[in-house]
Amino acid sequence: MGPARVRLAWGFVHPLAFNDNATMQKQKDEAQQFIKGKLAEVIFEQMFRYGGSKYTVTAFGYEHVMPHIVQAAHRSHDWGLLETVQHAPDFALVSHAPERVRLVEVKYRSRFVTEQIRKDAAVTHKHWKAAWIFYATPKGFFFNKCSDLVKASYPKLERLKEDDVPMEVQEKYLGLLNEFIR
Repeated sequence: MGPARVRLAWGFVHPLAFNDNATMQKQKDEAQQFIKGKLAEVIFEQMFRYGGSKYTVTAFGYEHVMPHIVQAAHRSHDWGLLETVQHAPDFALVSHAPERVRLVEVKYRSRFVTEQIRKDAAVTHKHWKAAWIFYATPKGFFFNKCSDLVKASYPKLERLKEDDVPMEVQEKYLGLLNEFIR
């Protein structure tokens, strides 16, 4: 019999038992990607929350605010709602002046591949038309509207603007990111 697994709320599969080295390596790779993604989320939240206090940052992803909706949709077999909720962006970013709300999906990427950028944006845009995407990378931070990336024949990532988060704050968190992902 294969390894017993438990699917956690955020989609990560935790092995309760391993049978071979390939399985162990796959699980290790998944765990590393999961941790890098969570690190990117923490960095996003901290930079926008404390980087000049222009924003209120609220966790928005389904694992934070919608688990009961997921359970109800599953019980009622509302697969469309379930898919929409499962693809909810990670954060709601509310600017103070002027007041504006951005729903933001956060991703960690060690490098960019055009098709992956388009795919990341398309998945979020399919369910959340007004969403944005934030990339944390070893070379810096990028922030785009998903709709712009989906429409572009060659998606161009925009660096996070200093108006949103001061450069010295970005540099501090970039150093922290790179320290953890080595």
